[in-house]
Amino acid sequence: MTRFDQTGVTLTKHQNNAALGVNILPDAEMRAYGFTDHVPEEWYLCRKVSEDGTTTLNLTIAKDGSDWVIDVLDEHFLQPYDYQGLLERNPDNGYARAVADECERQYRLLTEAGILTGWHEGMYV
Repeated sequence: MTRFDQTGVTLTKHQNNAALGVNILPDAEMRAYGFTDHVPEEWYLCRKVSEDGTTTLNLTIAKDGSDWVIDVLDEHFLQPYDYQGLLERNPDNGYARAVADECERQYRLLTEAGILTGWHEGMYV
């Protein structure tokens, strides 16, 4: 299996890997990690995942735990940035590889914090 292989992956309604899940920590811990709740029903986290700051990793979690979504967005074009698909087609794409490496680092940190569950290195997210 190659890095980010989608073979046999079940997807959520938001097109994320259904093997993933989230835990909601106490409010103070979510805020300390960087989550905001400007929308009262949701926790929201945004992290830059490109050196130029134009690509972001966004995690939105319903406070009641009923829903969550991970989006990687191209902020210049206001659309998803499918680094996993790009790397599947062209593993030598340097920008996509750098974004992938930073996303993986963020997923690792979220997992270590107890927020993201079911994740492992190189899996399709």
